[in-house]
Amino acid sequence: MSLELKTVNEINMIQVQKNRDNVKNRHILHSGMFNSTLRDWQTLKTELTPKNFMYPIFIIENDDEIQPIESMPGVSRYGLNKLQGHLEPLVQKGLTSVLLFGVVDKLPKDGLGSHADSQENPVIRALPKLRSWFPTLTIACDVCLCPYANHGHCGILYPDGSINNTASIERIAQVAVSYAKAGAHIVAPSDMMDGRIGAIKDKLAAHNLRNKTAVLSYTAKFASGFYGPFRDAAKSAPAFGDRKCYQLPPGSTGLALRAAERDVAEGADMLMVKPVLSYMDILKEIKERYPEYPIQWSVLKAPKVPMATSKTSSRNAAFEDLSNVEFETSEDVEVIDQFKNMHLKEELLRGVFAYGFEKPSAIQQRAIKPIMKGRDVIAQAQSGTGKTATFSISILQSLDLTMRETQVLCLSPTRELAVQIQKVILALGDFMNVQCHACIGGTNLGEDIRKLDYGQHVIPPTIDSSGVDFGDASSRDFGNYF
Repeated sequence: MSLELKTVNEINMIQVQKNRDNVKNRHILHSGMFNSTLRDWQTLKTELTPKNFMYPIFIIENDDEIQPIESMPGVSRYGLNKLQGHLEPLVQKGLTSVLLFGVVDKLPKDGLGSHADSQENPVIRALPKLRSWFPTLTIACDVCLCPYANHGHCGILYPDGSINNTASIERIAQVAVSYAKAGAHIVAPSDMMDGRIGAIKDKLAAHNLRNKTAVLSYTAKFASGFYGPFRDAAKSAPAFGDRKCYQLPPGSTGLALRAAERDVAEGADMLMVKPVLSYMDILKEIKERYPEYPIQWSVLKAPKVPMATSKTSSRNAAFEDLSNVEFETSEDVEVIDQFKNMHLKEELLRGVFAYGFEKPSAIQQRAIKPIMKGRDVIAQAQSGTGKTATFSISILQSLDLTMRETQVLCLSPTRELAVQIQKVILALGDFMNVQCHACIGGTNLGEDIRKLDYGQHVIPPTIDSSGVDFGDASSRDFGNYF
Protein backbone atom coordinates (compact mmCIF):
# COMPACT_ATOMS: atom_id res chain seq x y z
CA MET A 1 0.00 0.00 0.00
CA SER A 2 2.78 2.40 0.97
CA LEU A 3 4.71 1.43 -2.15
CA GLU A 4 1.68 2.17 -4.29
CA LEU A 5 1.19 5.54 -2.53
CA LYS A 6 4.83 6.41 -3.01
CA THR A 7 4.57 5.60 -6.68
CA VAL A 8 1.52 7.80 -7.00
CA ASN A 9 3.31 10.63 -5.20
CA GLU A 10 6.28 10.27 -7.50
CA ILE A 11 3.98 10.39 -10.50
CA ASN A 12 2.31 13.49 -9.10
CA MET A 13 5.67 15.18 -8.55
CA ILE A 14 6.69 14.38 -12.11
CA GLN A 15 3.45 15.89 -13.37
CA VAL A 16 3.95 18.99 -11.22
CA GLN A 17 7.44 19.40 -12.67
CA LYS A 18 6.04 19.04 -16.20
CA ASN A 19 3.45 21.69 -15.41
CA ARG A 20 6.18 23.98 -14.11
CA ASP A 21 8.18 23.45 -17.28
CA ASN A 22 5.17 24.41 -19.36
CA VAL A 23 4.48 27.49 -17.25
CA LYS A 24 8.14 28.46 -17.48
CA ASN A 25 7.71 29.84 -20.96
CA ARG A 26 4.40 30.46 -22.65
CA HIS A 27 2.17 30.93 -19.63
CA ILE A 28 4.20 33.31 -17.50
CA LEU A 29 1.90 36.34 -17.40
CA HIS A 30 3.50 38.79 -14.97
CA SER A 31 6.24 39.75 -17.41
CA GLY A 32 3.63 41.27 -19.71
CA MET A 33 1.74 43.29 -17.11
CA PHE A 34 4.05 44.55 -14.38
CA ASN A 35 3.62 48.27 -15.15
CA SER A 36 0.83 50.52 -16.36
CA THR A 37 2.10 50.87 -19.94
CA LEU A 38 2.36 47.12 -20.42
CA ARG A 39 -1.09 46.65 -18.92
CA ASP A 40 -2.49 49.23 -21.31
CA TRP A 41 -0.94 47.39 -24.28
CA GLN A 42 -2.69 44.20 -23.18
CA THR A 43 -6.15 45.71 -23.61
CA LEU A 44 -8.04 45.33 -26.88
CA LYS A 45 -8.44 48.84 -28.29
CA THR A 46 -8.86 50.36 -31.70
CA GLU A 47 -7.76 53.85 -30.71
CA LEU A 48 -4.25 55.17 -31.24
CA THR A 49 -2.72 57.59 -28.76
CA PRO A 50 0.86 58.52 -27.79
CA LYS A 51 0.68 55.63 -25.30
CA ASN A 52 0.71 53.20 -28.21
CA PHE A 53 4.02 54.37 -29.65
CA MET A 54 7.58 53.50 -28.77
CA TYR A 55 10.11 56.23 -29.53
CA PRO A 56 13.55 55.11 -30.81
CA ILE A 57 16.68 56.75 -29.39
CA PHE A 58 20.26 56.26 -30.57
CA ILE A 59 22.74 56.69 -27.68
CA ILE A 60 26.41 57.43 -28.29
CA GLU A 61 29.58 57.28 -26.18
CA ASN A 62 30.29 61.02 -26.01
CA ASP A 63 28.04 62.19 -23.17
CA ASP A 64 27.88 65.82 -24.27
CA GLU A 65 27.37 65.39 -28.00
CA ILE A 66 24.38 65.46 -30.33
CA GLN A 67 25.09 63.92 -33.75
CA PRO A 68 22.62 64.66 -36.57
CA ILE A 69 21.98 61.56 -38.68
CA GLU A 70 22.40 62.48 -42.34
CA SER A 71 20.28 59.61 -43.63
CA MET A 72 17.42 60.57 -41.28
CA PRO A 73 16.85 64.33 -41.47
CA GLY A 74 15.63 65.64 -38.13
CA VAL A 75 16.86 62.61 -36.15
CA SER A 76 20.03 62.66 -34.05
CA ARG A 77 22.16 60.44 -31.86
CA TYR A 78 22.39 61.64 -28.26
CA GLY A 79 25.00 61.48 -25.55
CA LEU A 80 23.99 60.67 -21.98
CA ASN A 81 23.94 64.28 -20.80
CA LYS A 82 21.66 65.32 -23.67
CA LEU A 83 18.98 62.68 -23.15
CA GLN A 84 17.01 64.29 -20.35
CA GLY A 85 16.55 67.60 -22.15
CA HIS A 86 15.55 65.81 -25.35
CA LEU A 87 12.99 63.49 -23.77
CA GLU A 88 11.45 65.75 -21.14
CA PRO A 89 9.10 67.66 -23.48
CA LEU A 90 8.07 64.44 -25.21
CA VAL A 91 7.19 62.74 -21.93
CA GLN A 92 5.21 65.82 -20.93
CA LYS A 93 3.24 65.47 -24.18
CA GLY A 94 2.29 61.87 -23.46
CA LEU A 95 5.22 59.68 -24.54
CA THR A 96 5.25 56.54 -22.37
CA SER A 97 7.90 54.26 -23.88
CA VAL A 98 11.25 54.38 -25.67
CA LEU A 99 13.46 51.88 -27.49
CA LEU A 100 17.20 52.31 -26.96
CA PHE A 101 19.92 51.56 -29.52
CA GLY A 102 23.59 51.78 -28.62
CA VAL A 103 26.06 53.29 -31.10
CA VAL A 104 29.81 52.93 -30.53
CA ASP A 105 32.85 54.36 -32.30
CA LYS A 106 35.63 54.28 -29.72
CA LEU A 107 34.91 51.02 -27.91
CA PRO A 108 36.67 48.14 -29.68
CA LYS A 109 34.52 45.68 -31.59
CA ASP A 110 35.22 41.96 -31.65
CA GLY A 111 33.67 38.71 -32.79
CA LEU A 112 31.68 38.27 -29.57
CA GLY A 113 30.29 41.79 -29.35
CA SER A 114 31.95 42.07 -25.95
CA HIS A 115 30.90 45.67 -25.40
CA ALA A 116 27.23 44.93 -26.06
CA ASP A 117 26.85 44.59 -22.29
CA SER A 118 30.02 46.07 -20.82
CA GLN A 119 29.84 48.81 -18.22
CA GLU A 120 31.16 51.24 -20.85
CA ASN A 121 28.23 50.53 -23.17
CA PRO A 122 26.20 53.75 -23.64
CA VAL A 123 22.87 51.95 -23.16
CA ILE A 124 24.02 50.27 -19.93
CA ARG A 125 25.16 53.65 -18.64
CA ALA A 126 21.96 55.42 -19.68
CA LEU A 127 19.44 52.98 -18.20
CA PRO A 128 19.73 53.91 -14.50
CA LYS A 129 19.74 57.61 -15.38
CA LEU A 130 16.60 57.30 -17.48
CA ARG A 131 14.87 55.31 -14.73
CA SER A 132 15.72 58.09 -12.28
CA TRP A 133 14.74 60.98 -14.57
CA PHE A 134 11.52 59.43 -15.86
CA PRO A 135 10.09 56.97 -13.30
CA THR A 136 6.94 56.30 -15.34
CA LEU A 137 8.71 55.81 -18.69
CA THR A 138 8.79 52.23 -19.98
CA ILE A 139 12.24 51.51 -21.39
CA ALA A 140 12.97 48.86 -24.00
CA CYS A 141 16.42 47.91 -25.28
CA ASP A 142 17.24 46.49 -28.68
CA VAL A 143 19.24 43.31 -28.15
CA CYS A 144 21.64 42.42 -30.94
CA LEU A 145 25.36 41.95 -31.49
CA CYS A 146 25.72 43.73 -34.84
CA PRO A 147 26.52 47.24 -33.47
CA TYR A 148 29.30 45.79 -31.30
CA ALA A 149 30.71 43.00 -33.49
CA ASN A 150 33.63 43.61 -35.84
CA HIS A 151 31.86 41.63 -38.56
CA GLY A 152 28.59 43.56 -38.23
CA HIS A 153 26.43 40.44 -38.11
CA CYS A 154 23.72 39.72 -35.56
CA GLY A 155 25.23 36.60 -34.02
CA ILE A 156 28.49 34.79 -33.42
CA LEU A 157 30.13 33.30 -36.51
CA TYR A 158 31.96 30.10 -37.30
CA PRO A 159 35.39 30.51 -38.97
CA ASP A 160 33.76 30.05 -42.38
CA GLY A 161 31.49 33.05 -41.73
CA SER A 162 28.27 31.12 -41.12
CA ILE A 163 26.09 31.65 -38.04
CA ASN A 164 26.87 29.67 -34.87
CA ASN A 165 23.30 29.64 -33.59
CA THR A 166 24.00 27.90 -30.26
CA ALA A 167 26.74 30.33 -29.25
CA SER A 168 24.70 33.25 -30.58
CA ILE A 169 21.60 32.68 -28.48
CA GLU A 170 23.69 32.15 -25.36
CA ARG A 171 25.43 35.48 -25.95
CA ILE A 172 22.18 37.26 -26.85
CA ALA A 173 20.63 35.99 -23.61
CA GLN A 174 23.61 37.29 -21.62
CA VAL A 175 23.19 40.75 -23.15
CA ALA A 176 19.45 40.74 -22.47
CA VAL A 177 20.02 39.94 -18.79
CA SER A 178 22.61 42.72 -18.52
CA TYR A 179 20.10 45.24 -19.87
CA ALA A 180 17.43 43.96 -17.48
CA LYS A 181 19.80 44.25 -14.52
CA ALA A 182 20.67 47.81 -15.56
CA GLY A 183 17.00 48.84 -15.60
CA ALA A 184 15.33 47.83 -18.87
CA HIS A 185 11.64 46.98 -18.58
CA ILE A 186 11.63 45.30 -22.00
CA VAL A 187 14.33 43.48 -23.94
CA ALA A 188 13.77 43.32 -27.69
CA PRO A 189 15.95 40.75 -29.50
CA SER A 190 16.25 41.76 -33.16
CA ASP A 191 18.91 39.21 -34.11
CA MET A 192 16.54 36.59 -35.65
CA MET A 193 18.45 33.62 -34.23
CA ASP A 194 16.44 30.42 -33.74
CA GLY A 195 15.60 29.78 -30.08
CA ARG A 196 16.69 33.12 -28.67
CA ILE A 197 13.35 33.83 -26.94
CA GLY A 198 13.53 30.63 -24.91
CA ALA A 199 17.20 31.25 -24.12
CA ILE A 200 16.46 34.78 -22.90
CA LYS A 201 13.50 33.62 -20.81
CA ASP A 202 15.60 30.90 -19.18
CA LYS A 203 18.45 33.28 -18.46
CA LEU A 204 16.08 35.88 -16.98
CA ALA A 205 14.56 33.19 -14.75
CA ALA A 206 18.02 32.15 -13.55
CA HIS A 207 18.59 35.74 -12.37
CA ASN A 208 15.13 36.18 -10.82
CA LEU A 209 14.16 38.67 -13.54
CA ARG A 210 11.56 36.62 -15.40
CA ASN A 211 8.53 38.38 -13.88
CA LYS A 212 10.13 41.83 -14.07
CA THR A 213 11.24 41.90 -17.70
CA ALA A 214 9.08 41.63 -20.82
CA VAL A 215 10.41 40.16 -24.06
CA LEU A 216 9.41 41.90 -27.28
CA SER A 217 10.39 39.61 -30.12
CA TYR A 218 11.24 40.86 -33.58
CA THR A 219 9.21 37.88 -34.76
CA ALA A 220 8.65 38.52 -38.46
CA LYS A 221 11.66 40.61 -39.43
CA PHE A 222 12.10 40.47 -43.18
CA ALA A 223 15.31 41.18 -45.08
CA SER A 224 14.75 44.60 -46.61
CA GLY A 225 16.48 47.50 -48.31
CA PHE A 226 14.41 49.75 -46.06
CA TYR A 227 16.95 49.22 -43.26
CA GLY A 228 19.66 51.28 -44.93
CA PRO A 229 19.04 54.53 -43.00
CA PHE A 230 18.78 52.64 -39.71
CA ARG A 231 22.05 50.80 -40.26
CA ASP A 232 23.67 54.14 -40.95
CA ALA A 233 22.18 55.56 -37.76
CA ALA A 234 23.27 52.60 -35.63
CA LYS A 235 26.56 52.11 -37.51
CA SER A 236 25.71 48.42 -37.73
CA ALA A 237 25.99 47.47 -41.40
CA PRO A 238 27.59 44.04 -41.98
CA ALA A 239 31.27 44.14 -42.91
CA PHE A 240 30.73 41.43 -45.51
CA GLY A 241 27.84 39.53 -47.02
CA ASP A 242 24.28 40.22 -45.93
CA ARG A 243 21.70 39.00 -43.39
CA LYS A 244 19.49 37.03 -45.73
CA CYS A 245 20.39 33.70 -44.12
CA TYR A 246 18.70 34.66 -40.84
CA GLN A 247 16.29 37.50 -41.64
CA LEU A 248 13.14 36.29 -43.39
CA PRO A 249 13.08 36.23 -47.21
CA PRO A 250 10.70 38.79 -48.73
CA GLY A 251 7.28 37.28 -49.27
CA SER A 252 7.90 34.24 -47.03
CA THR A 253 4.50 34.14 -45.36
CA GLY A 254 4.97 30.56 -44.20
CA LEU A 255 8.25 31.30 -42.42
CA ALA A 256 6.75 34.38 -40.78
CA LEU A 257 3.86 32.37 -39.35
CA ARG A 258 6.22 29.61 -38.20
CA ALA A 259 8.40 32.25 -36.52
CA ALA A 260 5.37 33.59 -34.67
CA GLU A 261 4.40 30.08 -33.56
CA ARG A 262 7.97 29.45 -32.38
CA ASP A 263 8.25 32.69 -30.40
CA VAL A 264 4.84 32.25 -28.77
CA ALA A 265 5.80 28.72 -27.70
CA GLU A 266 9.09 30.00 -26.25
CA GLY A 267 7.36 32.65 -24.14
CA ALA A 268 7.50 35.98 -26.00
CA ASP A 269 5.34 38.63 -24.35
CA MET A 270 4.90 40.69 -27.53
CA LEU A 271 5.45 40.06 -31.24
CA MET A 272 6.70 42.43 -33.93
CA VAL A 273 6.40 42.67 -37.71
CA LYS A 274 9.10 44.64 -39.53
CA PRO A 275 9.04 46.54 -41.84
CA VAL A 276 5.27 46.79 -41.55
CA LEU A 277 4.59 48.97 -44.60
CA SER A 278 5.16 46.04 -46.96
CA TYR A 279 3.81 43.34 -44.66
CA MET A 280 0.44 44.47 -43.37
CA ASP A 281 -1.01 41.15 -44.50
CA ILE A 282 1.45 39.37 -42.20
CA LEU A 283 0.54 41.72 -39.35
CA LYS A 284 -3.13 40.90 -39.84
CA GLU A 285 -2.54 37.16 -40.10
CA ILE A 286 -0.41 36.98 -36.94
CA LYS A 287 -2.89 39.05 -34.96
CA GLU A 288 -5.74 36.81 -36.08
CA ARG A 289 -3.79 33.70 -35.06
CA TYR A 290 -2.65 35.15 -31.73
CA PRO A 291 -5.27 37.74 -30.72
CA GLU A 292 -4.22 37.51 -27.08
CA TYR A 293 -0.73 38.87 -27.81
CA PRO A 294 0.15 42.55 -28.25
CA ILE A 295 1.47 42.97 -31.78
CA GLN A 296 4.05 45.69 -32.35
CA TRP A 297 5.02 46.97 -35.75
CA SER A 298 8.06 48.83 -36.91
CA VAL A 299 7.89 51.60 -39.46
CA LEU A 300 11.05 52.96 -41.06
CA LYS A 301 12.99 55.06 -38.60
CA ALA A 302 11.53 58.21 -40.09
CA PRO A 303 12.19 61.88 -39.29
CA LYS A 304 8.93 62.07 -37.38
CA VAL A 305 7.16 59.97 -34.81
CA PRO A 306 3.75 58.67 -35.95
CA MET A 307 0.99 61.00 -34.70
CA ALA A 308 3.55 63.78 -34.34
CA THR A 309 4.99 66.54 -36.45
CA SER A 310 7.68 69.16 -36.43
CA LYS A 311 6.27 72.64 -36.14
CA THR A 312 8.24 73.67 -39.23
CA SER A 313 7.38 70.67 -41.36
CA SER A 314 7.20 71.04 -45.14
CA ARG A 315 8.35 68.88 -48.01
CA ASN A 316 11.64 70.69 -48.56
CA ALA A 317 12.26 72.09 -45.09
CA ALA A 318 14.89 70.76 -42.73
CA PHE A 319 13.17 69.32 -39.67
CA GLU A 320 13.85 70.81 -36.29
CA ASP A 321 14.93 68.79 -33.31
CA LEU A 322 12.35 66.21 -32.25
CA SER A 323 11.91 67.93 -28.88
CA ASN A 324 9.68 70.22 -30.94
CA VAL A 325 7.13 67.58 -31.90
CA GLU A 326 3.44 67.75 -31.06
CA PHE A 327 1.00 64.95 -30.26
CA GLU A 328 -2.70 65.36 -30.93
CA THR A 329 -5.73 63.09 -30.79
CA SER A 330 -9.09 63.54 -32.49
CA GLU A 331 -10.31 65.48 -29.46
CA ASP A 332 -7.52 68.03 -29.87
CA VAL A 333 -7.58 68.81 -33.59
CA GLU A 334 -9.35 71.79 -35.09
CA VAL A 335 -12.73 70.93 -36.61
CA ILE A 336 -13.44 72.74 -39.91
CA ASP A 337 -17.03 72.19 -40.97
CA GLN A 338 -16.91 73.94 -44.38
CA PHE A 339 -14.69 73.17 -47.37
CA LYS A 340 -14.47 76.88 -48.17
CA ASN A 341 -12.77 77.46 -44.81
CA MET A 342 -9.97 74.97 -45.52
CA HIS A 343 -8.15 77.42 -47.83
CA LEU A 344 -8.12 74.98 -50.74
CA LYS A 345 -6.91 75.92 -54.20
CA GLU A 346 -9.75 77.43 -56.23
CA GLU A 347 -9.58 74.68 -58.88
CA LEU A 348 -9.60 72.01 -56.18
CA LEU A 349 -12.57 73.57 -54.40
CA ARG A 350 -14.47 73.54 -57.70
CA GLY A 351 -13.62 69.88 -58.10
CA VAL A 352 -14.81 69.08 -54.58
CA PHE A 353 -18.21 70.67 -55.19
CA ALA A 354 -18.46 69.16 -58.68
CA TYR A 355 -17.83 65.73 -57.16
CA GLY A 356 -20.99 66.19 -55.11
CA PHE A 357 -19.63 67.18 -51.72
CA GLU A 358 -21.51 69.96 -49.96
CA LYS A 359 -20.21 69.67 -46.41
CA PRO A 360 -17.18 67.73 -45.14
CA SER A 361 -17.84 64.55 -43.19
CA ALA A 362 -16.59 64.11 -39.62
CA ILE A 363 -13.33 62.51 -40.74
CA GLN A 364 -12.81 65.19 -43.40
CA GLN A 365 -13.46 67.99 -40.90
CA ARG A 366 -10.68 66.67 -38.65
CA ALA A 367 -8.07 65.10 -40.93
CA ILE A 368 -7.76 67.17 -44.12
CA LYS A 369 -6.04 70.16 -42.55
CA PRO A 370 -3.47 68.17 -40.47
CA ILE A 371 -2.52 66.13 -43.55
CA MET A 372 -2.14 69.30 -45.64
CA LYS A 373 0.16 70.67 -42.92
CA GLY A 374 2.46 67.68 -43.29
CA ARG A 375 1.32 65.96 -40.11
CA ASP A 376 1.68 62.21 -39.71
CA VAL A 377 -1.96 61.21 -39.34
CA ILE A 378 -3.53 57.89 -38.42
CA ALA A 379 -7.31 58.03 -38.84
CA GLN A 380 -10.16 55.58 -38.55
CA ALA A 381 -13.74 55.93 -39.80
CA GLN A 382 -16.57 53.75 -41.07
CA SER A 383 -17.02 52.81 -44.72
CA GLY A 384 -18.74 55.44 -46.84
CA THR A 385 -17.56 58.43 -44.77
CA GLY A 386 -15.17 59.80 -47.40
CA LYS A 387 -11.80 58.54 -46.18
CA THR A 388 -10.38 58.23 -49.71
CA ALA A 389 -11.49 61.77 -50.53
CA THR A 390 -9.94 62.95 -47.25
CA PHE A 391 -6.38 62.10 -48.19
CA SER A 392 -7.02 62.73 -51.91
CA ILE A 393 -8.00 66.34 -51.21
CA SER A 394 -4.90 66.74 -49.05
CA ILE A 395 -2.70 65.23 -51.77
CA LEU A 396 -4.14 67.50 -54.46
CA GLN A 397 -3.65 70.57 -52.30
CA SER A 398 0.04 69.70 -51.85
CA LEU A 399 0.90 69.17 -55.53
CA ASP A 400 3.09 71.53 -57.50
CA LEU A 401 1.34 71.35 -60.87
CA THR A 402 4.08 73.33 -62.61
CA MET A 403 6.15 70.11 -62.45
CA ARG A 404 4.80 67.05 -64.25
CA GLU A 405 6.67 64.51 -62.19
CA THR A 406 5.74 62.03 -59.49
CA GLN A 407 5.29 63.77 -56.17
CA VAL A 408 3.10 61.32 -54.25
CA LEU A 409 3.22 57.53 -53.96
CA CYS A 410 -0.10 56.44 -52.42
CA LEU A 411 0.22 52.80 -51.36
CA SER A 412 -2.84 50.56 -51.37
CA PRO A 413 -3.34 47.04 -49.93
CA THR A 414 -5.63 46.00 -52.83
CA ARG A 415 -5.89 46.63 -56.56
CA GLU A 416 -9.51 47.70 -56.17
CA LEU A 417 -8.55 50.43 -53.73
CA ALA A 418 -5.68 51.59 -55.96
CA VAL A 419 -8.12 52.01 -58.85
CA GLN A 420 -10.58 53.78 -56.54
CA ILE A 421 -7.88 56.22 -55.43
CA GLN A 422 -7.03 56.97 -59.05
CA LYS A 423 -10.68 57.66 -59.89
CA VAL A 424 -11.22 59.92 -56.87
CA ILE A 425 -8.04 61.94 -57.45
CA LEU A 426 -8.82 62.43 -61.14
CA ALA A 427 -12.39 63.45 -60.34
CA LEU A 428 -11.50 65.88 -57.56
CA GLY A 429 -8.62 67.24 -59.64
CA ASP A 430 -10.68 67.58 -62.80
CA PHE A 431 -10.11 71.35 -62.97
CA MET A 432 -6.41 71.06 -62.05
CA ASN A 433 -5.17 68.97 -65.00
CA VAL A 434 -3.73 66.51 -62.49
CA GLN A 435 -2.10 63.29 -63.72
CA CYS A 436 -2.70 60.09 -61.74
CA HIS A 437 -2.19 56.47 -62.79
CA ALA A 438 -2.65 53.27 -60.75
CA CYS A 439 0.18 50.77 -61.26
CA ILE A 440 -1.23 47.32 -60.61
CA GLY A 441 -0.77 43.82 -61.97
CA GLY A 442 -2.86 42.34 -64.75
CA THR A 443 -2.96 45.52 -66.83
CA ASN A 444 -1.32 46.60 -70.07
CA LEU A 445 2.41 47.06 -69.56
CA GLY A 446 2.79 49.34 -72.57
CA GLU A 447 0.06 51.63 -71.24
CA ASP A 448 1.76 51.79 -67.83
CA ILE A 449 5.06 52.76 -69.42
CA ARG A 450 3.40 55.34 -71.67
CA LYS A 451 1.64 56.93 -68.70
CA LEU A 452 4.80 57.02 -66.62
CA ASP A 453 6.83 58.48 -69.48
CA TYR A 454 4.20 61.20 -69.89
CA GLY A 455 4.54 62.14 -66.23
CA GLN A 456 2.23 61.38 -63.29
CA HIS A 457 1.78 63.62 -60.26
CA VAL A 458 0.33 60.76 -58.18
CA ILE A 459 0.85 57.00 -58.47
CA PRO A 460 -1.24 54.59 -56.34
CA PRO A 461 0.46 51.16 -56.55
CA THR A 462 -0.55 48.12 -54.55
CA ILE A 463 1.59 46.45 -51.91
CA ASP A 464 1.91 42.73 -51.32
CA SER A 465 4.04 40.45 -49.16
CA SER A 466 7.11 41.17 -51.26
CA GLY A 467 6.77 44.94 -51.10
CA VAL A 468 5.47 47.57 -53.49
CA ASP A 469 3.74 46.07 -56.52
CA PHE A 470 4.05 48.01 -59.77
CA GLY A 471 2.23 45.25 -61.59
CA ASP A 472 3.70 44.01 -64.87
CA ALA A 473 5.85 47.14 -65.07
CA SER A 474 7.80 46.08 -61.98
CA SER A 475 10.93 45.33 -64.02
CA ARG A 476 11.09 48.86 -65.37
CA ASP A 477 13.60 51.34 -63.97
CA PHE A 478 11.53 53.77 -61.91
CA GLY A 479 14.53 55.87 -60.93
CA ASN A 480 13.25 58.75 -63.05
CA TYR A 481 9.90 58.74 -61.34
CA PHE A 482 10.65 58.58 -57.60
